[in-house]
Amino acid sequence: MYSSKPHNILKGIPNGKNHTLQYHYHSFALHTIAYLQQCHSHLLAEL
Repeated sequence: MYSSKPHNILKGIPNGKNHTLQYHYHSFALHTIAYLQQCHSHLLAEL
C-alpha cells in the first residue's frame, strides 16, 4: 500500500508507480483545498 520510504516523496525522488500516484493525489488535494478556500472566501464576500 504505502511506500517503505515516504521521505522519497519529500525529496522529489521518483519511486515507481506508487510515487506517481501519491504525488498526483497530493497535488489534487492541494488544488482541491485551494479551490474550496477560494469558493469559501467568495461566499463570505457575498454575505
